[in-house]
Amino acid sequence: MQVSKKMVSLVIPAFNEEENIPLIYHKITELFRSKMPQYVYEIIFVDDGSRDNTWSIIVDMAKRDTQVKGRKFSRNFGHQIALSAAYDAAQGEAIISMDADLQDPPELLHEMIQEWVGGADIVYARRINRNDGLLKKLTATIYYRLLSHVSDVSIPRNVGDFRLVDAKVLQQLKSCREKSRYLRGMVAWTGFTCAYVDFERPNRHAGQTGYTWKKMVHLAFDGMTSFSTFPLKIVGYMGVMAIAAVHIVFFYMLYQMLMHDAHYQLAAWLSLAGFAMLGVQSFALWLLGEYVGRIYKESQARPLYIVEQECNLDDINKHHTIREFTHVQTSGTTRNTTIL
Repeated sequence: MQVSKKMVSLVIPAFNEEENIPLIYHKITELFRSKMPQYVYEIIFVDDGSRDNTWSIIVDMAKRDTQVKGRKFSRNFGHQIALSAAYDAAQGEAIISMDADLQDPPELLHEMIQEWVGGADIVYARRINRNDGLLKKLTATIYYRLLSHVSDVSIPRNVGDFRLVDAKVLQQLKSCREKSRYLRGMVAWTGFTCAYVDFERPNRHAGQTGYTWKKMVHLAFDGMTSFSTFPLKIVGYMGVMAIAAVHIVFFYMLYQMLMHDAHYQLAAWLSLAGFAMLGVQSFALWLLGEYVGRIYKESQARPLYIVEQECNLDDINKHHTIREFTHVQTSGTTRNTTIL
């Protein structure tokens, strides 16, 4: 009796990665052929609105190898959305997410799968060293320490989006369709058993990173607001500090009046209290605006992403929600779709 092989899905978001896509494909295929022939696998690339030849390279590989599958967004929706689209298409029993720039070494896949076979539902690739600038290291350290203290969910430190999740974990992630997505927190939120594989993160192989400072700050704020109400509490703390500061200045002015015969006009007293409260109120309005803005996005109920083209995913409609097809080509396996 022949036992069917387990499937592993590799899900890889890509933005302007034309130089890295062929290399990571060859590394993954060689690894499975040499070290893990007992598994079948699929490689799902999601082109997040690239402006180079990333999509044409994915399509060419998909024509030669049916294990390569692809989705092309109509525009750039962002890394976390692209990763979510790859998750939506995955059909494996174990799903491994990784970046296309080879900073997530494919050589770790075998060890991560062994941890999964050993019973872990989530396997994190944990960075023990990162070749980043001093400023980026410092800000990342401060942010993750802060997040771990204020988050309602215990989010592991020094882990990115290089991880393995079991199919049952993925099923829970697919049920979460919020727009401001922080998948590192969402995976931890599921609460399944986890394990870690430590590695030293290498430098990017080629091309420019798509994670600008602006995008990193946006992701960090998504993580903070999605899994903690601490930013709202900051307003209260600032109010207490402002009131304390006003009292200190008030007693100083009172001391000067009583001991040194100083005189202050009423405007000085009013300005003291007014400026303190104005700062607190402005900060409070900004934080409330951020939360209200996220509520507004959710209430719009727009799709997470729009897929312009797909390749080698003809059977996806059997497993995932695709409500409308804008166009289907009559030749080949590439099609244009709208995902709702």
